[in-house]
Amino acid sequence: MSVSPFFDTNVLIYAFRESDPRSQTARKLLGEGGATGVQVLNEFVATARRKLGFSWEEVLASLEAIRVLCPADSLIFAAAIEAGSRRRNPFSGPR
Repeated sequence: MSVSPFFDTNVLIYAFRESDPRSQTARKLLGEGGATGVQVLNEFVATARRKLGFSWEEVLASLEAIRVLCPADSLIFAAAIEAGSRRRNPFSGPR
C-alpha cells in the first residue's frame, strides 16, 4: 500500500513564497503529489492574505495549483475559500 505525504501549512506557504530558501524543496514535494486538509487550506488562505499580502486572485490561483497537485474533495477547497474570506472571527464578538 502506497502512502501519500500530508502537507502542512508551512509547506504550502514555502511553495508560494518567492524569496524563501525552502521554496524549491516545497515545490518539488508538492510536484510529487500528496494530500492536505481543510484546516491547512484555511490557514494557508489566512497567511497568504495577511502575512504574504496575496490578492484574492493570487490566493485563488494558488488554491487551484494546490488542488491539482493534492486532489481532494471540492468541498474542502470551497470551505478554505469561505473561511479565508470572512472579514472577522464570528467568535470574537462585536467590533
